[in-house]
Amino acid sequence: MRNEPTPGPETGDPPSEVSHFALAWDALDRERILQGLETRAVGRTLHLYEEVGSTNDVAMALGDAGAPHGTAVVAERQTRGRGRLERVWVSPPGVGLWASVLLRPPVSAAVAPAMTLAAGVAVGEAAAAAGMAPQET
Repeated sequence: MRNEPTPGPETGDPPSEVSHFALAWDALDRERILQGLETRAVGRTLHLYEEVGSTNDVAMALGDAGAPHGTAVVAERQTRGRGRLERVWVSPPGVGLWASVLLRPPVSAAVAPAMTLAAGVAVGEAAAAAGMAPQET
């Protein structure tokens, strides 16, 4: 049976076009995350899920529904994750967090790929500063 959620920032439900999801799990505490943010936009609207098809799909549907710049979608597992050039992205549970952030920057489309690379480097540096290291799976 498909669960057809309705939009709702209080519950973190994706728009109704996104039908495969599981509600946020206890491992991530929304209030603690929001209290710890030092950003003006990124993550201020936060959607947490145990499982989604793809965080990118959820973020795109939220964007189509008018979600604000900086909306973050975080999941413990993706069942249909994908990387650059539509390559399959393996996202098993228990080995990481998978996230997409909706950005609406005032830049040309030509600059967007560099922003993606810079964001990835920043996340890696922040994780390292927090004492997190990549692990072999």
